[in-house]
Amino acid sequence: MPTNTQNQTNFDIIKQLNYHQENNQVFFNEHDGGNEKEFAFVKQVFHFANQNPEVIKDYCRTNTLSYFASNQWVYSAVTSKEGSQWHTFIFEEIKRVVGLVNNQDVELDALSQLWGISTLEIYYDNHDLYNEIMEFMTVHLDLRKGEDYNVLFLKLMDFLVRGHDENEFKDFSRSERWLKRLVFFANKSPLKIKLQAREVLETVGYQYGVASLSLMENLKKCFI
Repeated sequence: MPTNTQNQTNFDIIKQLNYHQENNQVFFNEHDGGNEKEFAFVKQVFHFANQNPEVIKDYCRTNTLSYFASNQWVYSAVTSKEGSQWHTFIFEEIKRVVGLVNNQDVELDALSQLWGISTLEIYYDNHDLYNEIMEFMTVHLDLRKGEDYNVLFLKLMDFLVRGHDENEFKDFSRSERWLKRLVFFANKSPLKIKLQAREVLETVGYQYGVASLSLMENLKKCFI
């Protein structure tokens, strides 16, 4: 049974998460020691999450998602340390958030919550899961959903992908499926989506099959 001290700690962390959300506080104020405070808060959330995994999971799953939701603080915390046991939960949350967006249960900008995630440790600790995440993301690119949807999705992907480490993984064979899907969008999409897909591929360091832009596209991209 939780002690009074444990209950108070639970209350304090959840209270802080709710405070940031209610006050539209996505970041700490840089002029008020923001970076140090942000680091300290993420560290607190990380320790709290490890001690109270079901509490923090329930918070994420039941919290109302929006651009200013506090889920991002949790995602940032649980992906901040090497050897984290939270990688599977993070993938579940990615699928859940994307599902809510696609079902129009939340606004498109709720995807911004996933910018709290760092995939660096997932990339090295569980490379297959990393590729599952990227495969999932590319499967949900859809030209029928328009420019805003696809550009935001690709910007999120550009944040989540890692530059290829050839010393660790040699070639791209384990990532080729989703990379080839990105190449399709880099070649066959309207220009703004095409350019964003190319940025993701450049971040990864994969250029196989990417066609040169036409003269007209090169002129138009200067105004995008």
